[in-house]
Amino acid sequence: MRTRFFNITVLILLGILLLPGVFYRVYTGDYFLQGEGSQHVWLPQFVSIVDTVQMLATVALVVLFAMAWRRHLARERDRRRQQELHEQDWKDAQKIAELGYWVYDVQSETLKVSLETLRIYDIGGDKEDAENETKISLDTILSKIHPGDVASVQDKWQAALEAEEAYEITHRIVMDDGKVHYVYVVAKPRYNVQGLLEYFGYSLDITHHKQLTEQLCLSERNLLQAQEIAHLGHWVLNGKNGTLTGSPEFYRIFRLGEVERVVLTEELLDQIHPEDVEFVLSQWRGAIEQERAVEMTYRLTPLAGELQRYVHESARPRKNELGDLEYIGFTQDITRGRQLEAQLRNSEQSLLDAMRVAKMGQWSYDVETQNFTGLENMRNVFPVFVEDIIAWSTFFDAVHQDDRLVAMEKFQRGIKENEVFEFLCRTIPDSLGQERYVYVFGKPQTDETGRRILQGVMQDVTNINLVKNELSLARTIQMDLLPQDFHPYYEDDLFSVTSVLKLARQVGGDFFDVVKVDEKKIAFVIGDVADKGVPAALFAATSLVLFRHILGETLEPRQILQKLNAGIVKNNPTMNFVTMFCGVVDFEAKQLSYSNAGHLPPIFFSADEALSYMELPQAPPVGVFAEAQYETVTIPFLPGNSILLYTDGIVEASDENDQLYGFDRLLNFCSKHRFLPARIGVQVLQNDITDFVGSAASLDDITLVNIAYNAERPPD
Repeated sequence: MRTRFFNITVLILLGILLLPGVFYRVYTGDYFLQGEGSQHVWLPQFVSIVDTVQMLATVALVVLFAMAWRRHLARERDRRRQQELHEQDWKDAQKIAELGYWVYDVQSETLKVSLETLRIYDIGGDKEDAENETKISLDTILSKIHPGDVASVQDKWQAALEAEEAYEITHRIVMDDGKVHYVYVVAKPRYNVQGLLEYFGYSLDITHHKQLTEQLCLSERNLLQAQEIAHLGHWVLNGKNGTLTGSPEFYRIFRLGEVERVVLTEELLDQIHPEDVEFVLSQWRGAIEQERAVEMTYRLTPLAGELQRYVHESARPRKNELGDLEYIGFTQDITRGRQLEAQLRNSEQSLLDAMRVAKMGQWSYDVETQNFTGLENMRNVFPVFVEDIIAWSTFFDAVHQDDRLVAMEKFQRGIKENEVFEFLCRTIPDSLGQERYVYVFGKPQTDETGRRILQGVMQDVTNINLVKNELSLARTIQMDLLPQDFHPYYEDDLFSVTSVLKLARQVGGDFFDVVKVDEKKIAFVIGDVADKGVPAALFAATSLVLFRHILGETLEPRQILQKLNAGIVKNNPTMNFVTMFCGVVDFEAKQLSYSNAGHLPPIFFSADEALSYMELPQAPPVGVFAEAQYETVTIPFLPGNSILLYTDGIVEASDENDQLYGFDRLLNFCSKHRFLPARIGVQVLQNDITDFVGSAASLDDITLVNIAYNAERPPD
């Protein structure tokens, strides 16, 4: 501003100096006065001076003009540079925000788009070398839009053009690599300098935002589902006005419906057990006064005929955006947990009582520290457990010297081979010279920290003759539990049953059962307990008793296994399990329904088809998972059909060279002798297995059961 004022001032002064000479020449009519011919002799010298000043002024004007032009060029360069920087900043901002602008000429139906718009729609080749703005057709944009969105985009765009209204939409585009992106588009109408209608708008790539939103929605859904499964609801309590908002599960717990709304604390107090209301109020008063956390368990008022309900509540204080105190917390329905705790306590007490009656105690052995830990009732079984923890040497020093080496060998083999073991040993004589006989059972396990341990039971069986008698009695009982009407052979006009059960020891874990439900239906089961000896026999007996009990409730094979599994898992201190195959034959409907729990596939005999192993649904054995699910399969079962059930003692029977009998040999043998009567065929199969094993020791129980639907006989 100052420079401009100075230049104007100089020009005015120069003009004042030049004006007299100009006026003189105009006045005399001789602009180029030479002096002597002039009528005004006093002016020539002055004019000469003026000419000199005029020349100098001209030079000064040229210099000033050059300086002013130079400053003008410098300012123009700075302005252009600022404009370039501004344009670059604008382009960078578009790229960072993934936002591109565009102008649509309604008359020519062309789009003038920015570089970022090309990037967003994945249009063109080398976008880095493209101009700041590029003209493209509307069809080019439409070609990139997802086929499922094209119609809606065109309809909405046409409606905006006809009404000259703003345009707004979110749609998908398909990139060249096949990926789908989401774009938010906004445009407004305007008239350009020529008075023609055009639309100015921008396109924003919201793909990342869309993905985050979907992930957030998924997380929220998962959270709500998890809360529903866990019966846990979260909530926020306003400490100022006493209002509360919560999740759907929270409202379900307090029977307030499932619609999210503001709840008054009085509504919640109506749901709390009357005897616990004052306790809950006192806890909350103290927490709010001291602005501390609160955690408590209380009862809810049950409905008529409903069990007592319990909830656990926990909350932490915080300040909201207005500075008011509020609490965020959760409430969990723990009714089922309380019931299970009570059942567990009852089961544990029953187990302890049974162990005391049976003179049995539990123990564990830490392989790393080589220490025994005596658990329940061990002091009454093995007197050396005067302390809860004893060393390896202390334990075996208390074993009778004649039995010590065998006992140590059994223990060490169980540790080394990671296998179950059992043995009978005597203790050293006490002060009265009396010895005890102790049955020891151990099983390798891994504790919660990953360390190897042995867990098991010991039982005082001092009277060895009593033990032998009990084992003999146990064998008798186990054999008596078999279906006496169907073992070893049964036949009537409708069906026949042929069975073989050969135990490797006095008692074992194989079992089967056949129950005649009515004149047209039979139910059956075959099972193989993972253990051996007495524990397996007890487990097998329990499974059989449960099976017969459940048949009074349902004949659905899937439900039979579900109920069996639930009953066994509930009280299974030895963590044992059993494979089972059960089924129901409906002779009137001529169909077989069956379900499987990890058992081997039976062989299906058909009069007009080749023999084959039955296809079984995959499911875990009974006793492994409380939440295990089983499936029922129903197939035709016609006269002349039969199935052969068996346990792994058949296919895993080995000869002197440790060669297994195997599935192929079993199927081939049955195919070869398929036309033999079932009673003879089963006996021939047993003989073939015996011949195959030869002198090798039988290590596993063997069970065979054939159930045949007798062929229809011609009328007399």
